[in-house]
Amino acid sequence: MRAQAPWPGRWQRRLLAVPGQPDDTGSLVIWLQTAHLCADLRVPTGRPSFAGASALTECTDDQLAWLATQQGFAGTLEVYGDLYAWRRDIDFQAPGAVPDVGRMRPAGDCVIETGVHAEYLEEWLHTPAEEHELAATRLMVAGAAREAAWWPGVAVAVGDECLLVLGRRTPPAHLPGLFAAASGARERDALAQVLDCEISYLRRDWNAECWRVVASTLPWREGLELAVEDGRLPTLHAHPTLAGREIRGLDEY
Repeated sequence: MRAQAPWPGRWQRRLLAVPGQPDDTGSLVIWLQTAHLCADLRVPTGRPSFAGASALTECTDDQLAWLATQQGFAGTLEVYGDLYAWRRDIDFQAPGAVPDVGRMRPAGDCVIETGVHAEYLEEWLHTPAEEHELAATRLMVAGAAREAAWWPGVAVAVGDECLLVLGRRTPPAHLPGLFAAASGARERDALAQVLDCEISYLRRDWNAECWRVVASTLPWREGLELAVEDGRLPTLHAHPTLAGREIRGLDEY
């Protein structure tokens, strides 16, 4: 039986310090954690305007290059003594050369994370789960054609906030070559396929009785409203990418 992850709840990063680089205190970094599943979105500062763009195919080369600087993932947090290992089942970036492992310790009003295989320090502000209702589900979404592969997703909600992560429709076996093409020659079609990974941060609007996207790796998703499904998660069938497709979910709080 899997042990529950420690410190479920809402996390917001206020500092990233990496030797030789300026401290990052401006990026939007949200991490939502339930007992078993987690999701994370990292949007750096300096985003260009995406006015008029409603799809990756409508973005300029400069806009695509900026989108490629974003980060985020969904998966599970595993704990081994004082080591915390994040297993990235869906990752916006190419898999790292080393596992994502850190040490975490409370320090005043924050929690400090330091890297094990990479040198970094992050300060996190944590709102414990006891103050929020938790919900999370893994998704498998049918392709457009009957013979097309299914692709994965994760939705994690902590109180009135939710992270929806929709993985790429590219079969996993093809991803290494796709990342290599996108990061090497910056081939436009390969880069667009790599960026076809949505991580959207939603907040519950009680007055409008909906969930609203307030930040996303796909900026044209911002402002999208999804109805309340069961009081805890958005109605995913209304999402533009998921509309008309079969969705199979496995609740895994």
